Amino acid sequence: MSHKYAQSFGTALFSFKFATIPWYMRIGIILHPSDENTPTGLGRFIFELAKEFISRDTKNQYIIYLKRKPRTPLDLPGSNWKVEYGSGGLLWLDEVLRKGEKADVYLFNTPMMPLWYRPKNAVIIALDFAYWHLRPKTIQEALMRIGLFWYHRRSLHRADHVVATSHSTRGELVELFGVSPSSITVIYPGYKSICTLPEEECTVPEKFFFYVGSIKERKNVLNMVKGFTAFKEQTHNDFKFLIAGPGSGPYYESIISYLQEHHRAQDVIFLGYVSDGNIAFLYKHAYALIFTTLIEGAIGMPVLEAMECGLPVITSRTPTAMEVRAGDAALLADPESPQEIGQAMEQIVSDQKLHQELIQKGFLFVKQFEWGALISKYHDVFATLKKSSD
Repeated sequence: MSHKYAQSFGTALFSFKFATIPWYMRIGIILHPSDENTPTGLGRFIFELAKEFISRDTKNQYIIYLKRKPRTPLDLPGSNWKVEYGSGGLLWLDEVLRKGEKADVYLFNTPMMPLWYRPKNAVIIALDFAYWHLRPKTIQEALMRIGLFWYHRRSLHRADHVVATSHSTRGELVELFGVSPSSITVIYPGYKSICTLPEEECTVPEKFFFYVGSIKERKNVLNMVKGFTAFKEQTHNDFKFLIAGPGSGPYYESIISYLQEHHRAQDVIFLGYVSDGNIAFLYKHAYALIFTTLIEGAIGMPVLEAMECGLPVITSRTPTAMEVRAGDAALLADPESPQEIGQAMEQIVSDQKLHQELIQKGFLFVKQFEWGALISKYHDVFATLKKSSD
């Protein structure tokens, strides 16, 4: 059974409006992963994308497909949307798309379509394939890596169109998975305007660098910490490094062990999961954002959020960063080189003119990622598919 509701309208009125308004398109959004306790990265991106679709588009109807009934109603604007949810389990996508209300086009936020049911006009968003570039450490990880690759390849070849979040990701779709270049459109991701939210204060040191995101190997947090340690050796004893995001397991423990071995545990502060209001406060009080991740299929939401808040950024010298010319608005460092990361920290502290230039360039850089133009490109893809299938 499906459950339908809207944020501020009664079920009966909402259903009546859906039945009587001559909608142009019914756009289905598979909002997964969602309803996480501590959403980061992908979860934040896909929710913001859904919210921007709905808030900017009043002529189309949106159907949000969820794995299971959400714990709390979705915080989405307007009234031109409804929810269909499954009962969970491995085949939840087959269940909810087969039994739920049908859409004209379907947007999958990851390369994971139903195993058996094939919806018409399916569009997949591909961000990156980090798992394929990280060496598995156990037989179980190796088997999961192969299984995920097979699932992604099957899904990508069953989709009607693929949206890549960068030209770098587009290249991987062609080379790794054999996706036809003609069925790929590059659309950069947008970002959440964090600094328009009310700030929630937290206790911070006077001078600190900041990282926000999950604490995983692909995020390269250990090398950021090593870079900060190299920076501290340059007599910058007044600086701390604040890390916001969930962390556990062997990789997190390796960071703790490194800090203890180098007597820097008091200089790196792990905040755990923080609210958006906390992040707004931290962006506005940090000296710079450190986001030198190993693999990003897009520029990275924290980079854009920080720049909009007026925070200088040190990020990775990657193909994606170069293609969108992030080097004009941020300091770029080799993510594999802690020494280079530390040198970038030293440079941004010792050169106040550079610090101010990065702030101003960041304000200009983020304008190319404004949601309006990006959503319009998605609509062009949807309209083309629907027209070809009518």
